[in-house]
Amino acid sequence: MAFGDAGGVDVLVLAAEPQFVHVTLAGPVQLGDPIGYDSGWVRALATVGSVVQARYVALESGEEGDVIQVAREVILAPTPVYLVGGEERGGGRFSGATLDAAVYVAEGATAGRYTQTKPSTSGDATTAIGRAIAADTLHIRCQSEPDSTV
Repeated sequence: MAFGDAGGVDVLVLAAEPQFVHVTLAGPVQLGDPIGYDSGWVRALATVGSVVQARYVALESGEEGDVIQVAREVILAPTPVYLVGGEERGGGRFSGATLDAAVYVAEGATAGRYTQTKPSTSGDATTAIGRAIAADTLHIRCQSEPDSTV
């Protein structure tokens, strides 16, 4: 099965580095999104011409102007599945990950998402920011150094 990041689905943060930072958002983010700085804190993106390098992972969801907690290192796992009014909620944002394979920031129109396909267009950000530790669980470790590009 190919790796998938459903986005927009909450994740459970199993562990985070001991030092949290607060940032003011310049756009909407979802809990678990990789974020970077581009005239404000926004969802990360690996695409040439609009690269936003992942510096942190959002520890809460927010909108433009909100102040949220972020961390450089986290483990992101699926939330428990539960019923609300007969409708199933929760579950996994990630699926089909190859164990111990590298994780990157996604490219294209998918800002704030993860992929296991290394971006390959000239100028894309290509630094691995984590590894899959289960088919639905990621260990993410953002860095502060400039990203490599293709």
